[in-house]
Amino acid sequence: ILPKKSTVIINCTYSVTGYPTLFWYGQYSREGPQILLKATKDNEKRISREFEATYHRKSKSFHLKKASVQESDSVVYYCALS
Repeated sequence: ILPKKSTVIINCTYSVTGYPTLFWYGQYSREGPQILLKATKDNEKRISREFEATYHRKSKSFHLKKASVQESDSVVYYCALS
């Protein structure tokens, strides 16, 4: 449990080769996953609804950052690639 207004970072790393498209999804209770962010290029920074993530191909990462978290941000988060 985090104090309100905290910043949270959820790590996402992958091990496939090549240049995958990366996604972050959020899933609220009793609902299907909803796309939050999508990135296709190295060093591409994506921002949507106070969420942000930057695709780092060298470190194979796409960490999700959310500043000023609130109770309504309590959902299941998924990192995915294609």
